[in-house]
Formats: sequence, structure tokens, C-alpha cells
Amino acid sequence: MTKLSVKWTTESYTANKFEKLQQPVWSDQKTLKSVKKQLKNMPPLVFSGEIENLRNELKEVECGNRFLLHGGSCAESFKDSTGTNIRDDLNVLTKMSFLINAIGEKKVLKIGRIAGQFAKPRSSTYETIDGKQIYSYRGDMVNDFEPNQQARIPNPEKMLKGYFYSASTLNLLRGFVEGGYASLKSVYKWPLKLSKQMQTKIDSIQKAFHMFMDMHKMKGRHLDSRYFTSHEALLLDYEEVMIRKSSLIKKDTWYGCSAHLLWIGERTRSINSAHIELLRGVENPIGIKIGPKAVPSDVIKIVKTLNIKNESGKILLIIRMGSKNIKKSLTPIIKAVQKEKLNVIWITDPMHENTFKTGNHKTRDVCEIKKEITLFFGICTKNSVIPSGVHLEMTGKNVYECIDNKHSKKKLGEKYHTLCDPRLNAEQSISVALHIAELLKR
Repeated sequence: MTKLSVKWTTESYTANKFEKLQQPVWSDQKTLKSVKKQLKNMPPLVFSGEIENLRNELKEVECGNRFLLHGGSCAESFKDSTGTNIRDDLNVLTKMSFLINAIGEKKVLKIGRIAGQFAKPRSSTYETIDGKQIYSYRGDMVNDFEPNQQARIPNPEKMLKGYFYSASTLNLLRGFVEGGYASLKSVYKWPLKLSKQMQTKIDSIQKAFHMFMDMHKMKGRHLDSRYFTSHEALLLDYEEVMIRKSSLIKKDTWYGCSAHLLWIGERTRSINSAHIELLRGVENPIGIKIGPKAVPSDVIKIVKTLNIKNESGKILLIIRMGSKNIKKSLTPIIKAVQKEKLNVIWITDPMHENTFKTGNHKTRDVCEIKKEITLFFGICTKNSVIPSGVHLEMTGKNVYECIDNKHSKKKLGEKYHTLCDPRLNAEQSISVALHIAELLKR
């Protein structure tokens, strides 16, 4: 393991000994410097008090008093950051939360992959289109999706646009919540495109739940209206200047003020990673994606580096192993963490390792997603750890990107709008929430 810097700073990650993985090739260094200076002077997007509130909520998740529902688009786009789309995504998360709460009898902590998920890791720096080599699309905060050379040139000024789109999204989210959107009576006022069978089932659950509430004179009760935000802390130049010092809660502490929760991806969590060095100095809760090839000893080193005091509510291990690998790969990680007596929160990401290609489209089978969630719950329970949450790529938009029955492969391409990986649509998301609720109820 690389020896830690003697003293952490917001720029200590720039030392040559740290690997700067999955970073765009900025051709205009003068513009990059100017953009970073502007961003450094911008107000924070989230605040230290909000981040500490999330840390406290995650302590409740860690001990089993709450269940974490973490979801949103694979990659946000500037074009789709509209009031309608944000509302629909919030709508799905709210309904999923209600169902898990009502059936699974578990309070839900909601975190959106929203207001900042504008950058994506890629398998290669370049791709070939019509015989020409161009930069890969790395998210709207880096370059454009259009497959031509000019559009794909990484542009630092797009980080400024990402900041402003994140700010406007956060403003709308706060408006929805403060406006009473999370009221139990309001959960179903904004309909989703669901089948008649699914809508009938949900209506019956809602009716029974409201009868229970009325019987116990709880008419004024609201769902937990808080929504926290998250994204992968991928762009080092952006995340660096969004780190701010605060003494409001803890003396001389630093917070990543681009989101409440930041995570490190499977491709950027190497022991020598600059991402780990940058985030080891912030107070935010940190997610770590853990794939099927993860080495237990490496996971231990990463967790200890990011949580040197072994505090609760700080580290989320987001397990993305696939339904075919999780039985073999998860238990050794759990046992290593238990042996070291580390405080972590166990989350399943049943999406990424269940991706496959059919024709020209990447897709995922909802049955395999549910299977991995079931296996995750079983393995955690068998090893005496709490299965504490789920991390999903999903949307409230009317799309068809994941398959859910034996005929659905034929529909792929008709409503396929993702900029990167396939997402669950509203009905599929509700179906997964019902599956989780039944697992919690057992």
C-alpha cells in the first residue's frame, strides 16, 4: 500500500505516486485553470450540516433501523434535467419508499443518484466511429454524446454547466420536499405508467395502509420527506474545488460539497488511487463499489484509509458482483471485514454485473436483478451482517432498457434512451421495491 501523505490537503492527490484513473484529457489547460478558480468561488451545493444529518441517518441504517434506497439514472444529462423528469424520478423513489415502508415495515432513507451524476468512467479513452478514432463519451460534464470528433473533445467549461444544473436540480428537489410532496396523501397524486395489474396491487396496499393510519389517528403523518444526493466522485478537478472547510459542527473539518454522499467506483478504487487520497480527508459518507474480483485484503486497506477512526455511518460497501458470482465472492469480503471489526454498511448493487448485450443494445434482466438481491440478503444473514440497502440505476421516464419477460427482447430499441447503461423503468422499479419489501418482511 502506498504510504499516506504526511498531511492531507485538497491537492495532496496530485502527487505523482497516486494514480489519476479515468480522467479526461483536458487539452486546454488555461481554461481548466480558469474554470477551477470560478468553481472554487461558487457557493457549496450542499452544506456540512446536511452531510452530518446523513451520517446520523446512516448510523441508523448500519444498525438495522432503516433501509437505504439509493437510485437514479446511470448518467444524468443536461438536456434531461427538466422539472418533469426530476419530478418523475422523485415520484418513483417516493413510491418505492412507501411500499418498502408499508410492506417491509422498515423506515427508508432515500438517496438519489441525482444533481451531479454527469461524469462516467469508460473502458477506453477512445472509440472508433465510422473508421475514425474519437474520444469516448465521459458524461455531459466532460464532452458531448454526439459521435463526432469536435463534440467529443473534453471541455473544462462543461464542469461549470454541471455545477449550475446540479444547483437547479437541488433547488427543485428542496422545493418538492418543502411543498409537502412526501405527504402520505400525495404519494399517488402524480401517476406513473403502470400496468392495470400493478396499479391495482399498489392501490390495495395504499388503501390498507391508509385504513391502518386512520385507525391509529395518524392522518397528519408524513413519509420521511428528506432526500439526499449522491454521485460518483469521478472528476478529480471538479471534486477538489468543491471541497470546503467548515467549523460549524466539527472544528476545522472538510466536506465534499458537491453531494451529500460520494462514491468511488470499481475502476478507480485501486490502492494507489488519487480518488482515495482525495476523499480520505472529507467528512462525507463514502461508498466503495466492490466487484467480484475484489481482493479482501485490498478492501480492508481501502476501508481503513477512508475511515481511519472506524466511525459508524461513514463507509458503504456497495456490492456489485452479479447473480453468478456473488455466492463465491461476497463471503470472503464479509469475513475479512468482520475479522478486523470494521464498521461498514452492506449495500447491494444488482445492476452492473448483470449487464449483457443483445443485438446493438446493452440490457439487464429484472429476474437476475431480483435474484442477486435475494442472494445478497441470504449471504448477509448467513454471515450475521445486516443487508442494509440497494443501489439501483432507474428512471421515472417511459423507457424500455431492461428486459422483464421472455418476449421483451423484441421491444429493446423502441424506448431506449440511456446515455450509458440500461435503467429500470417505473414499473420495473416498483416491482423490485415489492421484492425487497417481501425479503424484509421474512
